[in-house]
Amino acid sequence: MNRWRLLWGGTVTVLALAMVSTTARAESISSLGTTFVSTTYTYPNGGPGTLTFQDTGLGLIASLGDMSQQNFGNVALTLSLELDSEQGDPADAMAEGLFNPGLAANGVLTIEDLSESAGGGTVLFQADIVDFLLAESEFVDGAFTGQGTFLNAVYGGALSGVTDPTGGLLETSLITWYLDEALTQKVNIDNFVNPPAGSNGTIYGESAQVNVVPEPATLALLSLGGLLLRRRR
Repeated sequence: MNRWRLLWGGTVTVLALAMVSTTARAESISSLGTTFVSTTYTYPNGGPGTLTFQDTGLGLIASLGDMSQQNFGNVALTLSLELDSEQGDPADAMAEGLFNPGLAANGVLTIEDLSESAGGGTVLFQADIVDFLLAESEFVDGAFTGQGTFLNAVYGGALSGVTDPTGGLLETSLITWYLDEALTQKVNIDNFVNPPAGSNGTIYGESAQVNVVPEPATLALLSLGGLLLRRRR
């Protein structure tokens, strides 16, 4: 469980969301972050288990490589992944699942700008997501966090000037699961294979944070680039 201690402590914090948007001024990002993304997991029932992040009307912060920020007040986020395997013991009380693209889930993370100024439905970021591990914290019962890899990233709309990184990490913190979509009946699941008692086969949650960040080595290079840029100025 040591890797989950590191993961839980290393989740990027999103501090604020602004409601304005400007043109991207850098060729790289150091992070994309949004909060409170509606999340569902449908247990296997003659098919694979499916993890889905899907929401609209979200705020988004893009931290750029020149130390500036790009802020959005109305974005949509979608991602669907299939259960690859239960990593923990299905009989214990600690759920831990590995998720990947599959036949019923394309594994593509898409973030769109829905603001009127952008004309609506403009893709800001799109990337393939693989090897996403979602597990319960060993410190807080029922609190989940996840980490996966993004590949083949492309940028558009107000972020069309961004070219890097094309790969890195997708991090989420999923606070709790519920039996109902209104998020009133909390449930502490044991695994991603057998649905909990009282469920209809789907459980519901809210990812408190969803962050796209470069891998550590890439992040160090981006920071160095920002320092060089400031020195030149």
